Amino acid sequence: MIMAGGFGERMLPLTTHIPKPLLPLCNKAPIVQAIEQIHTSAGVNRFYVKIHHLAGMVQSSLGYGNQFGEDVRINYLVENPQLYTAGGVRRMFHDFKLPADRPFWVLSGDIFSPETDLGEMAEAHARACKSNPKILGTISLKLLPVDDVVGRFGVAVVNKDGLITEFTEKPKDSMDAGGNLISGREKALKILERIENEEIRRLNDEAKTPLLPVNASHYLFQGGLFDQVEQTRDDTQWDFGSHVFPLILGRLNSYLLKAPWSDVGYPEDYWRAQWYFMRVANSSLAGQFIKNWGHIGQGGNRDEHTNQNMRNVVIGNNVRLENCNLDHAVIGEGCHLKNVTVKGSVLLPYTYVNLRGQQPVGLIENSVVGGRLFGGTFIDRLSMPPTADGISRQLAVPDRNGQITIQSLNVDDKDISDAMRVA
Repeated sequence: MIMAGGFGERMLPLTTHIPKPLLPLCNKAPIVQAIEQIHTSAGVNRFYVKIHHLAGMVQSSLGYGNQFGEDVRINYLVENPQLYTAGGVRRMFHDFKLPADRPFWVLSGDIFSPETDLGEMAEAHARACKSNPKILGTISLKLLPVDDVVGRFGVAVVNKDGLITEFTEKPKDSMDAGGNLISGREKALKILERIENEEIRRLNDEAKTPLLPVNASHYLFQGGLFDQVEQTRDDTQWDFGSHVFPLILGRLNSYLLKAPWSDVGYPEDYWRAQWYFMRVANSSLAGQFIKNWGHIGQGGNRDEHTNQNMRNVVIGNNVRLENCNLDHAVIGEGCHLKNVTVKGSVLLPYTYVNLRGQQPVGLIENSVVGGRLFGGTFIDRLSMPPTADGISRQLAVPDRNGQITIQSLNVDDKDISDAMRVA
């Protein structure tokens, strides 16, 4: 089962026209990557996808599953009203009956972790259930620096046997009864003191900064899960992290991810993730790898000037490039660019730059541009403020009426330096 029903509110305005699970990272949508990954590494061929925001786009993109293999079938639950994580999964689960000891997967459609071996996680779950029949599920955990965790991720306390004994949702700043501020960082470090797992302790000893295990949103549950937990809220409010997990602590096994992992929560995270996965996810990127250039999709064309002036790029299918300079650029499917330098930027699918014969926008740097798939996004002096010669550290995204709005992208010089070095 794949959860893809959220609004992606933290990612606005990028999710105005594109649901978050379809926002491409290096030209691959996270939900597509998730289906491919679990099909190839864990042998899953029957999928149930819960959708709500822009549901038709998800259905159109995934279809009934034939693109992933002849034996793959995808069914949908279109939520109206929107359901919470456990509520939606429980409702889908009732469409079929599983034996109590047969596991089923639950994945988030907006998590990107292409190198994770879910088959290995399934084997770890099977071993844990064999040694302890009371286990109801295995949850993936990812170690992240403490400052990246505060206010954003749930933290797990893991005992010596690898079982989760406590689950704290997103430690953040708060006031105690006496009116004193308790910082989220302080709370997180106190959680770390309670972790007994030897591997997590060893990795912390080797790290330069404290690391905390956060919920990485790969779940493998036993078929009898919903017979073992009391549903205390209706499906529109019932959540795994807040309501289900606290009821089954000590019966949840943990699986520590070693591979790169990203939860893209904000537009700045989305921008940073492109360059991170340009390096680590080469095997998952679409297209042909050409040395010193990058990954080039099928179709489209490039003139000789562009061929001689591009490096570290990922270019989607059916892209046309005329008199362009590209450096650390992700160019989405169906884009058409003329007379522009793109550096450290992401152009979402069907973005058209300088096609309307106006004075051109000469530079797009360290920005995210586009996002209107139907009708495309036109970027030129007609769609930009009169004094703007380019786009720098900004989101240039169409609003609900299709008009380009310009917002600041909060990336600093260190972010840019890291991006140029990583890719």
